[in-house]
Amino acid sequence: MSFPTGPRPLPPIPGPGARPVIPEPRQVRQTLDWLRAEHTAGREGATTPTPPLGSAEWCALADADPAKWCAVLAAALAWFREQIELPGRLLTELLDQRDQREQAVSEAFADFGAAVEHLRRSCASRPDFAELHARRSTYTTPALTPAQIRAQTDASWARFEARTGIGAAA
Repeated sequence: MSFPTGPRPLPPIPGPGARPVIPEPRQVRQTLDWLRAEHTAGREGATTPTPPLGSAEWCALADADPAKWCAVLAAALAWFREQIELPGRLLTELLDQRDQREQAVSEAFADFGAAVEHLRRSCASRPDFAELHARRSTYTTPALTPAQIRAQTDASWARFEARTGIGAAA
């Protein structure tokens, strides 16, 4: 494995409490390209697959084994790729969620608008409060006393019993 001859390496990780140094995207891309080239060059002619970083097979490899360093580089490539692609992926997810929310709200308001229109049309043919109050205040028949109501009820039952034969006195 050779040392980098291409782009300048990324700045070191800052200590606790320090502000992180954000590298330029061009510098990150160059470093990523260099790591990819190193990974490819380190695996030329290899007959066995690179073991996953941290696995038992990886730990059993000698420190000078190119497969061990290729696993480290593969993990670094995956990390770089994740760091580069993550913001775009998150933005896409957030925009999709916003679009779905806006679609749901617009559908809900469309349904609500249709319900309001239906209610408005159905209420247009009904009498308003003033008309109902006037109707309730006007009686077409005189009020009856409880004795008069009882007499009407008894007469109605007598007619029913005579017509059907149900409930007639035995």
